[in-house]
Amino acid sequence: MPTRKKTKVPPPQLIHSRRLIIVSNRGPVEYQLTQDQMLKARRGAGGMVTALIDIGNRMDVTWVAMTMTEGDRLAAKQAQQHGGLLHSPLSGQNMQLRYVAIAKEAYRKHYEEISNQLFWFLQHYMYDPTQDSASAKQLQDAWENGYTVANQAIACAVNAEIEREETETLPVVMLQDYHLYLAPAMIR
Repeated sequence: MPTRKKTKVPPPQLIHSRRLIIVSNRGPVEYQLTQDQMLKARRGAGGMVTALIDIGNRMDVTWVAMTMTEGDRLAAKQAQQHGGLLHSPLSGQNMQLRYVAIAKEAYRKHYEEISNQLFWFLQHYMYDPTQDSASAKQLQDAWENGYTVANQAIACAVNAEIEREETETLPVVMLQDYHLYLAPAMIR
């Protein structure tokens, strides 16, 4: 019996959309500052970056992410001269990058206090409120002045990206990370 060749069919929502917006805490490119204060780009870390790094070769992709390094912050600042967008500098990566910067203290509260000290443990059924040293007041502050601030900044960047190009079909927006639980409702 002859074998039938299988063809990969994109998910239905991607067939009609020309654009994909990927949103995560960590971006696909990490910028570092050299000793002479020049930007040096390298591939970002993480499983999501590995899984989706080549998708830009198949469709129009913009990746929205938080700035994590001083180099990321400088790259985001320089990108403001080009509508906030950077073209990925890495070989084989055909995508636009939109990095979102918030105050360092707000990012620390977002990333360290809520995302990593609270949500990570909740997600893995390891959170024990009787053993946690953070007070309710400290968590509330980190939520309001960190996590909410970061999610609102990401949502604003995604909304700007959606509005950047007027077409009949809206882009598909894929959000990843427990770092961004609030952003989907803010984007809608």
